Amino acid sequence: MTAATSTPRTLTLPLPTTPSPLPTSHEMAALNNTSVVVYAAKDLRLVNREMPVPGPNEVLLKMHSVGICGSDVHYWQHGRIGDFVLQEPMVLGHEAAGTVCAVGTSVTHLVPGDRVAIEPGVPRENDEFCKNGRYNLSPSIFFCATPPDHGSLCRYYTHSASFCYKLPDNVSYEEGALVEPLSVGIHACRRAGVSLGSYVFICGAGPIGLVCLLVAKGMGAAKVVITDLSSERLAKARELGADFVLLSGAGSEAEASLGGPQDMARRVAECLGGTPPDISIECTGAEACVQASIYATRSGGVLVLVGMGPKLMTLPILNAAVREVDIRGVFRYCNTWPMAIAMLASRHVDVQPLVTHRFPLSSALEAFENVKIPRLLKSGPADVKGRHKPQHLKAPLAQIHIPGLVCHRLCLTQVLKLVRHAVIARVMLVISVPLSRTDGLNFKVFFFGSQLPVSKSCLKAKDVQPISQEPLVLF
Repeated sequence: MTAATSTPRTLTLPLPTTPSPLPTSHEMAALNNTSVVVYAAKDLRLVNREMPVPGPNEVLLKMHSVGICGSDVHYWQHGRIGDFVLQEPMVLGHEAAGTVCAVGTSVTHLVPGDRVAIEPGVPRENDEFCKNGRYNLSPSIFFCATPPDHGSLCRYYTHSASFCYKLPDNVSYEEGALVEPLSVGIHACRRAGVSLGSYVFICGAGPIGLVCLLVAKGMGAAKVVITDLSSERLAKARELGADFVLLSGAGSEAEASLGGPQDMARRVAECLGGTPPDISIECTGAEACVQASIYATRSGGVLVLVGMGPKLMTLPILNAAVREVDIRGVFRYCNTWPMAIAMLASRHVDVQPLVTHRFPLSSALEAFENVKIPRLLKSGPADVKGRHKPQHLKAPLAQIHIPGLVCHRLCLTQVLKLVRHAVIARVMLVISVPLSRTDGLNFKVFFFGSQLPVSKSCLKAKDVQPISQEPLVLF
């Protein structure tokens, strides 16, 4: 299996030229079913697991391409995501495509040799959510690589035949694996009501923001504005068809005003000729970005929340209420695989630019190291995001560490503006308060952005020093 990383990342397995029938029990015992298993936080292993046997309504698959998702990395680094806690070893992976090796006794629509994309969410019962077509909301749903359910990042895997979809000849295995993240974009755009002529604002140009961009354009959106902290991600968004890109936390306007969510909303409308977007798709989960998305959406428009943020937020709900801005949630997807495959087969959507790296299954641990994202930082005695307590406002100095750039000592007024702007721009930062108080109360601020959003003319030469590349705690 080769592992690929992307803005969705992929792992690939070489396949036999011809499909094989279901092996005998002795043959199964001899087969290698190498699997990527997380045992606990920070404990990821390659394990040769027992060969699975398909049930009557299942198929046995030889995996070809499996993506590494942010959730896989999170389970590896933290052993949990919210209420989903790792209790026992679990195979990772849920973005997958492979070849049918054998079918269960009740399966009639698939045969050995079929190339399929796998929908990872399979309802366990025919409850009210399944009956009304929204099976993604079923509380008992099986979902690959969500505790306690095993995922598909292995050499052989069994899955419900009803949730395996044939791939046309012109759709590759890698594209088949990327149907999963593409489905998130399809579900989000369906929930938002994207249609011909829509003006769309997307907050966040990460993997999900980019697939939302692809789908919105594929569904006929007239103009799409996308914003992100990273100029590199925005360059990719421009390559994928974004009409306007806005770099959060940088640029002369931001340097001058350090405006809030309402200022971001104003900038979005300016991109669209003064017309607010019909639809906003929020893909970050950051409080300030949700605020900006509410302010940005036109009266009577729709905001869909795709990004997963904190459980509680402070939001301008009254603003949304009096302007009848509909706020809709998005949880995974349902009934999206046929449309996603059709979009790929017709070339309305091209997901290949999202793939950046490929690794063999034997190098899966290296692949995971490659896709770790530095967004959670190791802090000092205090960990503050966004707002300061009143007693902190007396601090006369601060140090701002920009990885790979310089260390700055700024007056506190500038630091507070930077902190405020960091929240608006979704810049991840940590403020650590040392125990030493030799010069008032000194803040140490780790500020992550592609550029420093203040004029460097305000800094004195003696205050600019190189900084070391210290390792960070990642998730």
